[in-house]
Amino acid sequence: MKKILLVLFVFVLVSCTNKKSVQAVNKENSDHVNKGNIEIVDQKIKEYITENANDPKSYQPINTIFSDSLTYLKGLESQLYGATRMMEFDRKERRLYGDSDPARYAAEAKSDQKNVDSLKNLMDSLLKTGDPHRIEYYYFLHSCRLRNGYGGLVKSTYKVITDPALNIIKMVEQK
Repeated sequence: MKKILLVLFVFVLVSCTNKKSVQAVNKENSDHVNKGNIEIVDQKIKEYITENANDPKSYQPINTIFSDSLTYLKGLESQLYGATRMMEFDRKERRLYGDSDPARYAAEAKSDQKNVDSLKNLMDSLLKTGDPHRIEYYYFLHSCRLRNGYGGLVKSTYKVITDPALNIIKMVEQK
């Protein structure tokens, strides 16, 4: 009897969760980028690899998928978060180690505060006048096979960062 109640409880618990499936999230993300854009990114990745790889003739593409996008607002929010955390760290450091060089700490604090204020002003002006949800970057995941420096064919996955015009800004190998 206890086992039946436990199974029933687990079944109700699992069926009541409201999580999106991975496929649903990928479909939402893919609304930003259509199949033609992925083909453009594939072509630009191939150009990038022919310029930068050890053995570009060994390049064998596997697939490219759209991963995510970053809006201007989210980018500014993350910069503001980082700047405020840095100010807090500097204050704690001064408290722990004392003001060995008060002029330097005062200048750093003033500079940090100026940076935070400028980010806040930029966010406010973006919210009032601009489109805060305008895309700043797209992220793709690209899998391929390439020969490494020792001549072995290696499957690698790269995180590809592009601007809104789909020009590659950076390719970083995922470990």
